[in-house]
Amino acid sequence: MKFIDLINEDENKEKLIKKVKTIYRGLKRGVIHKGHFGKIVYELPDDYDLQLDINDDAFIKLGDNKSDNAVRFYFVDNTSGEYRPYELTNHEYKLYVKHLEDHKFKPFDIILWFEHHEDINENKTKSSFKIKNERNINQEELDKSVKKLNVIYKALKNGKITINDNDGPKKKYRYVLNDVYKLIVNDEAGTRMIIAPEGLVEDGVKYKLYEIQPNGEEVFIEKDKNLNMFLYTRIWGKIVRRFHDYDTKVALR
Repeated sequence: MKFIDLINEDENKEKLIKKVKTIYRGLKRGVIHKGHFGKIVYELPDDYDLQLDINDDAFIKLGDNKSDNAVRFYFVDNTSGEYRPYELTNHEYKLYVKHLEDHKFKPFDIILWFEHHEDINENKTKSSFKIKNERNINQEELDKSVKKLNVIYKALKNGKITINDNDGPKKKYRYVLNDVYKLIVNDEAGTRMIIAPEGLVEDGVKYKLYEIQPNGEEVFIEKDKNLNMFLYTRIWGKIVRRFHDYDTKVALR
C-alpha cells in the first residue's frame, strides 16, 4: 500500500468516527416504549468507547447495568411530567440495550455492546413475582401477558399523588408498592389481567406511603397511627385507578 493510500484511509476513518459520534449525539435521548398513562425513555451516557474494526464497522461500547456509564431508563408520567428511574435487572437491561441497537442504531450500521456479567444472584433480587394461569392459556400468550404486566408494574410501582380536600391545603404523597407481587391471567382473550402486590408479613400493607413536605423532604406514614388507615385506603383507590387508566385490561388488587 502506498503512503498516500494510508493517508486517505486515515482520513476516511476520521470522517466515519465523526459521523458515528454525530449520530450518537442525535440519538442520545429518546422514547423506547409508550403507554396510555406514560412512556419509558432512555438516556445514553456521555462516556463511551467507539471502535472501528478492519471492515470499518462501528462498535460503541457502553457500561453495564451497575456502572456509572450505563444507559439510564426513566418512566415519564403523562399527567405530571414526572421522571422516575425505571429499574431493570441485568437481563432486562441487556434486552433493552438490544432493543436500542435494533431500532435506533442498526439502520446506521452501528453496533451497541457492553461486557455482560451474569449475576449469580439475579434470581435473588428483591423484586419478584408469581404467575397464576387460571385458564391454561398457551405459553406464548402467557409470556406476552406476563411481559406486559411486568412493564406496567415497574412503570407504576412508585409515584406521586396529590390529595385536594375542600377544607384544607393540597397535600402531596409518594407511594412505593411492595417488591413482591402476583400476576394473574384469567381470560384467554386478555381482557382480564390482575397485578396483586403481596402484603408484608408483619402488617399486610401492600405499599409504603410518604408525605412530601413543602421543602421536599419525605416523611414515612405508618398505617396504624391516628387516621392513617383511612389515608392508606384512600391513596390505594387512586393507585388502583392509575393502573386502570394506564391499561383498562389490567386491574390492581
